[in-house]
Amino acid sequence: PPHQYLNKINNFNPIAGDAKDLEAQQIARDELAKALFAGVNDELEDLSQEQRDALVQRAFQHSALRARRPVIWIPRDDLGVSDDEIVRMGKFSGNLWVSNVRQGLDGKGRCVYSGAPPDFSEVEIIKL
Repeated sequence: PPHQYLNKINNFNPIAGDAKDLEAQQIARDELAKALFAGVNDELEDLSQEQRDALVQRAFQHSALRARRPVIWIPRDDLGVSDDEIVRMGKFSGNLWVSNVRQGLDGKGRCVYSGAPPDFSEVEIIKL
């Protein structure tokens, strides 16, 4: 089902669209978010004891110490261009995190996601 929501979002024309189209696009985005993140623990009670301990340990650290290095998330392609680009960027700088896991291109060249980004953490979405 995430593919049909992506199609609604990708086929939206903001110049020719009207308010109903905007509402339909927002609904499609909400449904896509639900489809991608269904089953993700976002409440403290949903976590295991080990995950709660990790959360408490991080809760009192300064935000600069908690910050994760963001990932440059590029889609995987059949020609291997993304794999080559990951190698080239790694040689250019060891400080860049580039990944193409759980993302690819469909037959029309649009991005298709099969899961959360590599830098996603369930612990970080829980607000204390």
